[in-house]
Amino acid sequence: MLTYYELRPSAVLAPYVRAYRVLVGTAPAGQSIVVPYFPDGGLEITLNYGSALGRGRNFDSATQVDSAFAACSGVMLHTQMVGLSGALDVLNIQLHVNGGVALFGSGAGSLRDAHTPLNALWPPDVLRRMEDWGKLPPLERIAPLECLLSTRLAAHTPDPLMRQVFKVFHAAHGQGRITSLLDRLPISDRTLGRLFQQQVGISPKRYLRVMRFHETLKRLRSGSASWADTALAMGYYDQAHMDHELVALAGLSARKLLMVETFGAFVQTSGGFLQDTPPESA
Repeated sequence: MLTYYELRPSAVLAPYVRAYRVLVGTAPAGQSIVVPYFPDGGLEITLNYGSALGRGRNFDSATQVDSAFAACSGVMLHTQMVGLSGALDVLNIQLHVNGGVALFGSGAGSLRDAHTPLNALWPPDVLRRMEDWGKLPPLERIAPLECLLSTRLAAHTPDPLMRQVFKVFHAAHGQGRITSLLDRLPISDRTLGRLFQQQVGISPKRYLRVMRFHETLKRLRSGSASWADTALAMGYYDQAHMDHELVALAGLSARKLLMVETFGAFVQTSGGFLQDTPPESA
């Protein structure tokens, strides 16, 4: 049986960390479960204390073996598939985009759409500490993890301008034009583009597109409105336009997306689903 926990970060780390995901147990014998990670505008750090994971972009398989103990996935433009098999013991740290900037510096944009071993980004002593946590029960790793993240974040000086930029962008949920958002910011279009390429790795327009995809998928899953009403509420011309955008970013239409298995479809869930909290500082 597989057990999945999704845990909130402490109040101090909440502006940078969206959630911690813990997956432990054994996958069904002889099976490899393939689950999607959809683009959400954030970054992820994965610590794997169990069997090697599979990765890929095909909804039917994840054939590339990921043998790294610790790795960071940058802001994604495409859905990434993760294959789960054997004995599983995974700790996943979901970061707001500004959390990536705070932990990996202004060059965080270079991590875009890539899965980078953490030993290429952080010093060996940090990796050794993380490996030692494997001796602890899965949920007891959160406390030392938060201490480590707090220490590394203490050296980060928030950028007031980017704090304001992310606040405006997240409040828009991916809707609106860049020109209208710029009216609320003391920054030029050229400077905004340069900062996004450095710190996020994509243009402001593409980031808005990813954010709209993420918010649209959340609303479709909630079932609180019809698909046609959701399409209009999210600024699409119609349902066909919404489907076209979902296919472009996820490879599937709305109907098929809602049929795809996610973690909650095959594991025992503890703690419930967390709503996203917009980052408050950069």
